[in-house]
Amino acid sequence: MRPGLMVAAAVVSVVAAGCSSTVAGTGGGTPTASAASGTTAATPEPPAASTSAADAAFVQAMIPHQEQAVGLSDLLLAKPGLNTELSDLATQVKSTAQPEIDRLRAWLGAHGVAEDASGTPDSAPLDAVRAADTLAAADLYLSAMIDHHEAAIALAEPAAASADAEVAALARAVVDRSTEEIAFMKELQVGF
Repeated sequence: MRPGLMVAAAVVSVVAAGCSSTVAGTGGGTPTASAASGTTAATPEPPAASTSAADAAFVQAMIPHQEQAVGLSDLLLAKPGLNTELSDLATQVKSTAQPEIDRLRAWLGAHGVAEDASGTPDSAPLDAVRAADTLAAADLYLSAMIDHHEAAIALAEPAAASADAEVAALARAVVDRSTEEIAFMKELQVGF
């Protein structure tokens, strides 16, 4: 693993340590199936009075976004003969995304905000990686994850100025990690 990626993972781990691990309810709502995760989620409700609507929207949007990253990484890791750099990258993406999903869900619960099951990402990148052979899947993964990370930056940049310290720190970590991983993925892409 590249040293810079390890630093980014450490930053996210520090942010995770600062996030509440106690979920204080679901915020109510009507349960619905989440296509991205196969789990039951509540329909979105307005955030608690002390919670910014923008913060809630950022956190809600990041969950299916990160679930897609885990799904893409799982598909790539299942391909035979995957090179070490790509395997390490996909493993790193998963090891960062899943704890982040857990923290995002904890934040929603602690703030009485329901998870928004309506923000399911496009399944086309998943389908393309699933259907491709290893070499094509690697190229598709890199392209999809570069786009994916650019979208994460667009979601996170406004949230980095949040008055909620947890949301701001998480958003900054997303921007920093995504920026670094995009540069690394573009380097890898040159070989395809």
